[in-house]
Order: sequence, then structure tokens, then C-alpha cells
Amino acid sequence: MTQEAQEAGPAAPDTRPTPRSGRAFLFTMIALAVLLAAMFYDSYLPGWVLFSNDSPAAHVLGRAPYSYEDLSGAWQSWFWIGGEEVSNRLTLSWIFHELVGALATTKFYAPFSLLFLGGCAFVFFRQLRLHPMVCALGAFAAALNMNAFSNACWGLSAWVMARGMVYLALAALVAPGIKRNWLRHALAGFAVGMGVMEGFDMGAIFSVYVAVAAVAIHWIVSDEKCPQPAGQRLGVGVGWAAAMACCAFLLAGQGVISLLQTQVKDVEGAAQDEATKKAQWDFATRWSLPKRELIRVAIPGAYGYRMDTPDGGNYWGMVGRALPLQDLVEKYPTLGEEDQQKVRAYLKLNAWSLRHSGSGEHAGVLVLALALWALLQSFRREGPFTLRERRFIWLWAACALFSVLMAFGRYGPLYGIAYELPYFSAIRNPIKFMQAFHVAVVILFAFGLQDLWKRYLQPEAAPEEASTPEERIETKDGDDADAAEPALVAAKADEPDVPGEPGFGAWWRSAGRFERRWTAGSVGIAIFMTLGFMLFATSKPDIVERLTLVGFQAEHAGNVIDFSVREWAMFLGFLFATLIFVFLIVAGRFQGRNAAPAWALLAFLLIADLGRSNGPWIRYENYFKEYATNDILDILKKDAHEHRVALAPYKEIAYLSAFRQDYIKKWMNEAYRYHNIQSLDVPQEPRVKEEKAKFKDAVGTFVTREYELTNTRFMIGVKSVIRSNGPVDFVSGVNDHLDPEKRRFRMHTPFVVEYDEESYPTARKNDSGPLALIEFTGALPRALLLNQWELQQDLDKALERVVDPAFDPHKSVVITGNAPVSIQGLELPEPQPVDIVSYTAHRIVLHAKADNPAILLLNDGWHEDWHAYVNGEPADILRANYLMRGVYLNPGEYDVEFRFEPVSNALYLSGAALLAALGLAGYAGFSARRREAGILELKPDPSDELDPSDQTTSHTED
Repeated sequence: MTQEAQEAGPAAPDTRPTPRSGRAFLFTMIALAVLLAAMFYDSYLPGWVLFSNDSPAAHVLGRAPYSYEDLSGAWQSWFWIGGEEVSNRLTLSWIFHELVGALATTKFYAPFSLLFLGGCAFVFFRQLRLHPMVCALGAFAAALNMNAFSNACWGLSAWVMARGMVYLALAALVAPGIKRNWLRHALAGFAVGMGVMEGFDMGAIFSVYVAVAAVAIHWIVSDEKCPQPAGQRLGVGVGWAAAMACCAFLLAGQGVISLLQTQVKDVEGAAQDEATKKAQWDFATRWSLPKRELIRVAIPGAYGYRMDTPDGGNYWGMVGRALPLQDLVEKYPTLGEEDQQKVRAYLKLNAWSLRHSGSGEHAGVLVLALALWALLQSFRREGPFTLRERRFIWLWAACALFSVLMAFGRYGPLYGIAYELPYFSAIRNPIKFMQAFHVAVVILFAFGLQDLWKRYLQPEAAPEEASTPEERIETKDGDDADAAEPALVAAKADEPDVPGEPGFGAWWRSAGRFERRWTAGSVGIAIFMTLGFMLFATSKPDIVERLTLVGFQAEHAGNVIDFSVREWAMFLGFLFATLIFVFLIVAGRFQGRNAAPAWALLAFLLIADLGRSNGPWIRYENYFKEYATNDILDILKKDAHEHRVALAPYKEIAYLSAFRQDYIKKWMNEAYRYHNIQSLDVPQEPRVKEEKAKFKDAVGTFVTREYELTNTRFMIGVKSVIRSNGPVDFVSGVNDHLDPEKRRFRMHTPFVVEYDEESYPTARKNDSGPLALIEFTGALPRALLLNQWELQQDLDKALERVVDPAFDPHKSVVITGNAPVSIQGLELPEPQPVDIVSYTAHRIVLHAKADNPAILLLNDGWHEDWHAYVNGEPADILRANYLMRGVYLNPGEYDVEFRFEPVSNALYLSGAALLAALGLAGYAGFSARRREAGILELKPDPSDELDPSDQTTSHTED
């Protein structure tokens, strides 16, 4: 038999009728939906929403009125002085939001994204013509993969959607029913583009893997029937990948441009010079995966789960630690006693930046076992996989290895090399590469499971249909028969067991060499992991000592290690069950008619392992209680658009420091968004705009000037500070420190924060409470008319002027832009008030009456996409006081309107590309014909069509 025929033929053909793909897909989706509905049951309860760190319910609900406006550009007014956000995109996530509404999105977006991911994985595996049950279990393995599951539960469901688009792109690349290369790569490109629109930098990372896969698949399917030199084959593959990238950009253009404008353009640290890259290294690599934590792929709770997981399940690994603090932890054992005490005190003060949770990395014991099975089988020339299948397996094994090495980040050399590439330093968190690792592992798992079915579960083929060992030997034309004999002997020795004498001994004597080695290796792995478990369990005192350095109390640290020990024990249980069950399958105990129980047990092992380990990531919040108003929020939300609030800039005050984390998470990130309260502080700001960084540097400790210019009227501090000589009034101390001459800080409302039995906080007025709302009476109004102004066209000089103590922002304003010279030498009236008629994120209407030529100053952030209209007519918008907006007015009465009107041609480009993608997908689905062999067994001819002679069955509707 020729090598070509050997490669095209399956190793062990299935003689049973194959279930229809559509029916299998439907049953899989229903089963997965039922499982997810059970896991996310609380979503059906009134008042409860899924916890979301990166996209809290308050944000979703607060932005809902601007859903369509945000397609062309988004402006948030909650934090700092307002700022441009990444726009909404024409994505599946946006469509889901529009169909179900904002509240339902907060409840069901995470499970929907996981269901979508599972469906995409099924489609890909079915395009490879894997058995429907393999496709079904592959879908469950993809959807319940802890990396995807934890990100969905953390508020990053868009990354899960992007991962689903990877599977769809790969499905297009290998679909046997798509005859044209251009159509295949166009569909794959559009899928990649949608992934970038959904996941941004995560989608961009995925796109690189899909591009590599596209080149590799072209290389794999090119053979002697279409002879080409190696360089030409590579060039053609790269060309198709480039065409795919063009389609991806057409669809993702809107998202890419929005991302560049908001996250890269004019952002501090985005420069590509060596000094900037070096300064950004700690920030860019903080979320690296320590090598020893790679064990979390197999043992889900080896280092805990979330920071707030109960019963000792708190995360205690190193992901997310600031590099300087981690260096102190590492050096601690070598220090003297006095230095150790100093380090302990410093680490305790900064414990909040030592402990984070990262993402879950558990892939599933069964998934890892069968992925390893597929990889080991691929190295056997006489094994069950064809040469093309082996190369496909090697491709994803290489992707998995590369992903792990990149995920190590600062703990390995590879990321440091990649960091030198242009703009690679703009990507942060190397642990993101673990997402590509999990995609690759699930693909390897599917191939391993397919091999188990072919050789150990399906009914034995009839003698005339079965592939013989001789047919599976890879020989070349003209090979000597004597040279082929050793391979024939080896192939026969590797044949699986046949029914005969019962008992392990009989099976061992008749089993193939691979099966014996696998069994021995399984025993070795079980012994090794058991010894590891015993070593870890006996190391508890040493680990507890280390945990006390990073913010754990000794008693709590003991509970944390006990939790991890229990996780090890459960892992061993699943490991033993998996290895024993795989052995029973290999031993032929479930072949033929007994295959149904095997599939059921395989599904049970997979779902039980991943299902129970994903549970700790699911957390719900009662948004009725979470966003309930209280005495302090009532004060802050009253006319919130007329003032801002900030947390007192003192980290060394113990009670205020303890309140800080709760304030950021509960108040700023959620309550402020829900009640439209505006804060000078920002809850999350990984990338700071250069103009803000320059302003912060220029203002320095001149906090009152910052509060003046930014309309910050309230400060949250404490009532008193305990000193060695007794309590000291906080307001008096703030005035002494920040405003000694004018003393404009005054006590407004003392309060206390109380927590109910479910840990929901409530702030109540209390004259003896430790916290206090403090008013700064020197803050400028949100809008006012100023009759005097200074012109300064140089922005740096304008900044110098506004932070100059001699400059009085209550009487004058520094203008950058086209405005007449201010009147000089006359006794002008005091600044005049301006009425705020309406205030929304995209539109602000003011009413002003000017007795003299004046500048209408609006203390909201300037941006080129804000436009001004005076009595309905366009007017020049000026840059005022370096950061703010202004409009010149002649004497008279005016309605002044500010509109956020970004021009987004990319929106129309992406919309057109989306329609084209849908049209091509419909055309491909309508014209596709089912082919029994996958694309890995098909060969393109020079006419750019798949060779009909390579078919093994007639065409039917797919």
C-alpha cells in the first residue's frame, strides 16, 4: 500500500452508522445548557447578579442608556474629570446585551459565553470528523475548563467569547465542505476579527496562534499530489494567512482603532525606548505564572482559588505580586532579626499588593491524561495516527509548550526576549498566554479520546474492512521487503488485546508495547503524586511561616494549607479513578456493546472533576443590598454632577488604610457607578494618560490646587488620628498640612460603616464614628463664567501657570485656543454662576447670562471629540486650565450645549465586514457537502479546489 493511501485511510474505520451532526450538536448544547443552568442557578433569583470585577453590574446598568451612542465612542464621567472609554462594538456580546437587556446580562452573560464556547468547540471537532461523543466531551472540556470558567466569573466573558471564535476560525480552516481556499481563509479571518473585537489584546494573542495554525495546516495538507518546493509551500501558506489577517482587520477595525485611541495613544509608558520598557517591566509582568504554580493545571486548589473563597480557600500564590515586595519576601530568611522586623512591618502595610488571585488554571485530570495519550501516540511511526494527524498534534503540542513558557513571564527567559519586540511591552500580564495553552490541551484531549474510541470502544471491524498492521507501515516505493519486516513485527506486537484468557496477567502478556508502557507509567505517576502529596502535607509549618509574611494571620494560614491539602487529596482521587478507568478501556472491558457505559463514565469523570473545581469561582451579589443607598451616598449623589469626591491622600493612617480596599471595591467600583457619583479617584487605571500624569507630577503635594481645579468638594477621611499624646483632630491636621493659610477644609458629616451578616456595608451618620465626610469649600463650581483669562498656546507653560501658587483660579482661567485677549484695567464683577440644565455622559446643556465678554468654564475633561454649540450654532471649544473645556461668550444670554461626537468611520467598515462575514458563512453552509474525511486527509490542487478524487464517500448535505 502506498504512503499516500496509508495516510488517507483511517487507522480503524467505524462500521456503525454515525449519528447526524445536527442532532448530536443539539443534544450536547441542551446538556451543557442544563448543567450551566444548574451551576448558575442563583441567576434566576430576583435581586441577585453575578459578581464581576472588571465589568460590575453597576457599570452594565449605568451604561445601558448609552448602548447605541457608545458604538461610535464612549465617554465616562464617573472618575477623574471624565475620560474616553473603549467604545461598544458590533460583537456577539453587544447583540446579546441588546436582546436580553442590561439586568439579564449581569445574570446570564457568563454562562452564555461558556455555552457559546462549548458550541464552537463542538463545531471544530466535528469538522475534523471526530466521533460525535468525542465532539460532545470536547465541548464540555472547553466550556468547563477552569481558565475560561474563572475568567467568565471574574467579569471577562468577552475573553471567553474570543476563545470561542478561535475554534470557529479553526473549524473554517479544516472544514471539508468548504472547497475554496479563499472562502476558508476569509471565514477564518472574520472569526479572528470578531475575536479581536471581543477580547482586544486577548483576541490579538489568539490571532497569532490562528495565523500559525493556518500556515501549518496549509503545509500539512500540501503533499506530492501538488508538488511544491518547501519555500514555495511556506510562502503560499503565509500568503493565505496574510489574506486572513486582512479580513480580520476589516472586521476588527473599529475595536482596534478604539483600543489604540484609549489604551495606547498618549498613554504614559507606551513609548518604545529602552528606558521606558525597563521602567514598565514590573508593571507589564506582575501577573506572571511562577513555575511551581504550573501544578494548578492538574490540582485546582493547590494554591487556593479567589481571595475571598471561604473555609481557607483563599489564593496564596505569587501571581500579581509587585516585584520589589516579592524580592523582600525572598530575601527575608537571609536578613538579621532587626531587618526582619522592618520587613515584616513594611509588608504588613503593603499586604494589599502582595495578594491577588490570578485566574484558575485547572484543565481536568481526564483532559490532561488523554492529551498526554495523544502526544505519546503521535511519536509512534506505526501508531494509530496518520502522518498528517501526527503533525497536527505536534502543532498544538508546540503551541501548548510555547504558551507555558510565555506565561512564566518574569520567571522564565522567553518573555524577556519577546518583550523587546516593538509594542510588545504594551501587553501586560503574561499569564494570559495560558488561555492559548488550554485551547491546545483541549484539542489534544479530543485526539486522545478519538483514539480510545477507534481502538478500544467501537465494535471490531469485519476482517475485510479492518486496517492491517501491514497497511499502517510507512514505507517508500522500492523499499526492500526485508527492511519492512522489523516494522511489521513491531506493529503486530502493538496490537491491542483480544478477548481470551481473563485476568491482568493474561492481558499483560498479550498487550501491545505502548499499552504496557502506558500502564507502567500510570502507576509511576500515581506513586509520584502520592509522594508529592505527603511531602506537601508534612511541610505545613514552614509554609504557614511564609504566609504570615504576606498578610495572613497564623491561624488563618493554617486553614489555608489545610484547604490545599484537601484539594491534593481530591486530585489524587480523580487521578486514580481516571488512570484505572483508562486502563479498563485499554484492556477491552468496554468494547462494542459495552461502549455506552464507558462514554457515560468518561462524561461523569470529566464533569465531576471540572464541575466541582469550578464551584468556588461562582459568586453572587444581592445588588439590592450591594447598591443600596445610605446616609453618605445620599449626600454625594445629590446634584452629583456639581461636585466630585476623593479619598484622603494619607496611607499611613491605620483605620483609613483598612477602609481603603473596601472603599475602592464596594464604593468606587460599584456604588459610585450605580448612583452616578463622580470621584476624582479611579478604581482601576492600568494605563494613565500622559496629560494626567504630567498634571499629577506638576501639582505634586499642592493638593488644594488639584481639588480647586477639578471641582472636588468632598474628601473622605477620619474624624481623628491617634498619636502618642492622644487623639488629634483630623480636619485641623489637614488644614495645617494642606491649606495652612486659607484653612478651607471643614467637618461635614462623621459616620461609621457597619456590616450586616452577609458582609454588605452601610454607612450611617454617627457623631462619634471613626470616618468622616469632609468638605473643601475652595473647590471651583462645575461651571462658571470668568471675566478674566490668560492666553497661553504652549500646553506645558499653561500647566506651569495653573499650578503656580500666585495664580488664582477663582478669578481667572488659562486658555489654550483661539480666543480674544481678555479685558484689562477695568474693575470687573466676580465670576458669575452658570445653570446646569441637563447633564449626561454624552450631552451637557448649560444656561448662562454674560454681562461682559467672558469664558464659560466647564470643569470636565477636554477632548477633541467634544463639540460646543451656542444657541444651536457651532462654537470653538477651548482648552481651559490645561485639563478642562471652555467657550468664549460675548455679552448676552445663552444656551450652551456640549456634545461628545466622535467620528467613527471604522464602525461602518466593521459593520459592512460583519454583513459580508454573515453572507459568506451562509453561502458556505448552504453549499457545503458532508465529506467523511477531514481536511487533514484532503489535498488542494492547483485550481484552488479540494481534489474530488480524494473523497471516500458521495456527497450529502452537511
